[in-house]
Amino acid sequence: MIESDFPNNKWKFPKYWYFDLLLVLVILIGGYFRLVGIRWDESQHLHPDERFLTMVETDISPVNSVSEYFNTEFSSLNPHNRGHGFYVYGDLPIIVVRYIAEWTGQTGYDQVNVLGRQVSAIFDLFTLLLVYLIGSKLYDKRIGFLASIFFAFSVMQIQISHYFAVDTFLCFFTTLAVYFAVLVYSNHTSLTNKKDGQTNRVRGILETVYTQWSGIGYYLLFGVALGLAMSSKISAAPVAILLPVAVLPWFVKLPKEEKKYWIIPVLRNFMFGAITAFIVFRIFQPYAFSGPGFFGIIPNPKLLENFRELAGQTSGKADFPPALQWARRPATFALENIIRWGMGIPLGILVWSGFLVMAWRIVKRDWGQHIIIWLWTAVYFAWQSQAWNPSMRYMVLVYPTLVIMGAWLIFYLWDKVKEDSEEHHLRGIAIILTVITVVGSGLWAYAFTRIYTRPVTRIEASRWIYQNIPGPINLHIVTSEEIYNQPLPYPEGMQIDNENPGLFSFTANATGDVNEVFVFKMVDIYSVGGIKEFNIRLEDAENGSSSGSSVTADFIAKSDYRGDSYLFKLEKPFQVTKGHVYQIILDAPEGGSAFTFYGSAPANESDWDDGLPLRIDNYDGYGGIYPGGLNFQMYWDEDSDKRERFITNLDQADVIFISSNRQWATTVRIPERYPMATLYYRNLLGCPDNKDLIWCYSVAQTGMFKGQLGFELVKVFQSDPNLGDFRINDQFAEGEAEPYAEVVYAGFESPIAAFGDAGDGSG
Repeated sequence: MIESDFPNNKWKFPKYWYFDLLLVLVILIGGYFRLVGIRWDESQHLHPDERFLTMVETDISPVNSVSEYFNTEFSSLNPHNRGHGFYVYGDLPIIVVRYIAEWTGQTGYDQVNVLGRQVSAIFDLFTLLLVYLIGSKLYDKRIGFLASIFFAFSVMQIQISHYFAVDTFLCFFTTLAVYFAVLVYSNHTSLTNKKDGQTNRVRGILETVYTQWSGIGYYLLFGVALGLAMSSKISAAPVAILLPVAVLPWFVKLPKEEKKYWIIPVLRNFMFGAITAFIVFRIFQPYAFSGPGFFGIIPNPKLLENFRELAGQTSGKADFPPALQWARRPATFALENIIRWGMGIPLGILVWSGFLVMAWRIVKRDWGQHIIIWLWTAVYFAWQSQAWNPSMRYMVLVYPTLVIMGAWLIFYLWDKVKEDSEEHHLRGIAIILTVITVVGSGLWAYAFTRIYTRPVTRIEASRWIYQNIPGPINLHIVTSEEIYNQPLPYPEGMQIDNENPGLFSFTANATGDVNEVFVFKMVDIYSVGGIKEFNIRLEDAENGSSSGSSVTADFIAKSDYRGDSYLFKLEKPFQVTKGHVYQIILDAPEGGSAFTFYGSAPANESDWDDGLPLRIDNYDGYGGIYPGGLNFQMYWDEDSDKRERFITNLDQADVIFISSNRQWATTVRIPERYPMATLYYRNLLGCPDNKDLIWCYSVAQTGMFKGQLGFELVKVFQSDPNLGDFRINDQFAEGEAEPYAEVVYAGFESPIAAFGDAGDGSG
């Protein structure tokens, strides 16, 4: 053990090996939280950054030689050469995952993202191990072990481990640099032998040479870690300050004559560390340079342009829709999100208390022992928290050092008690804090990971939509458990008459009996007068079975140009088996009539979000089931054209889908820019004027509010962290939180009501 706040402590580093064994259990628990539900989106690719990296991974390919690897202009590993003109992440993560994908045969679009998530989780578990090593080296194994538990339960780390992104790579290599900085500090501290309170000069030429060069390996390893971190994401560059910080506590305590003796070796070591970092960065971030060979180290102008563009997007000065979420955020925004959501309240309060108490200890004494992790946390957090986009995700680099501070505070209180002390109550406080924090953060981690054990909300909402929002033609399949609706696509604008009957093949999505076919809207587009008979028949070409039904009406449009809804009750049940192919025949009568069919008309919010419903379970919502084209385009400039778009959408839409909070929680933050969108959202939901609009949407459930635009909230899909029936509404978390709520608004004469009347059992 090195200098410590615990002078009488006997928990030295080599002792208490059973903490090493217990660490295995912590890693297993952390692994469960990070890998549970790793296929959470059922190959729908719903995280935009992950989706982008997945596309990059499937487009790049391994190189054939070292020279090709460093040839920026032609390398097959360079995203710029594979159709991705804007790429600002590090090269190292995508290269590592691509080669693992090649070795394991998981290079497909629906494979490499899951592989990337698994690799991401493994890197985060490596970071957990580093937390243990740093805490143990700086202090003792008790602190390292408790800090590893805190890190295992950190929800933000659990969340980013469920995505294929660069964050866990970045966090691991940055924490590795912190670890080597601690080793640099430890090595220098061990070089100074204390005797009678004085520092003895190192004697002898050979001993002098050995002493001056003995610790250079740690400088080089720090350079390796720094280069790898910057190769994961350039924002890791500030960790470079930790190398001089690691030397400073030892250096300032040297006598004046010994400072002169050491200054050149220390500067030499800094230089070697910097050169190592550059070489590693050159190797693992090859396309930051123009090439074509290893020594072609002129910066890549394409990448520089990408960085300039990124700086504009994240500065708050660019008119960029994703940037709206950061408007008018308070200075404490990042801190609040870490405490409430990223770590949970017990752990969040503990670690920041540790940060403050450690700051006080730095001022009082032994600042050298704490300065590395404290200064890194303070500098990086201050930088990122006051940036325009203080995302929780960007704060993960300080989670490892924060949890160490939290664990340190526990044992600082415990070891502060001496036999003759009157502060024995501190041990009780330490025990209570430990129990509350471990149990509280463990429960929060468990509650959060429940969202990965059930369908993500967009998928759940999409399946509900196909069951409850009618398409043009809907089969009601009576299964052993329910009445399953299977909407069938119908080509938009297609006309059916006596000479051109409709004949379509379909694959059954459920096994059971079809007793009826529900047509949402059908019309005689020529409006031929008189009563007519229209026939629908289902056939099984394989066994020759069939069943049909007819409806008699005039089929003329009245209040709705699309006509009316009709229910065709089959003459006998028609059996279908999931996965088998059948035919449906639409037979129009003679007499000059021509018929067409319509599904429910949904409206979505913006092209900047994933609209509903998703393509899932062999359904393509906008491939003939629902008409497309109704989009409010919330981010467009608010002018007369947008006003007409709003009026048209509200007039023509049967349902409105809101697939996330990306629009209602961003545009309304600047009502002077989006007054129309703000007014629309308030009246759509019926949020009272005296209530905050974002609050209304965050808590909204069916029946809570009364809409003013002819639509009512009919369904909310919200997957909250939960412990049994106890749920925590995380809609108030920053946009990085998972998942969003999906909501459906239906008009007063809703297709849901019509569909329910048709006997599907949904109501």
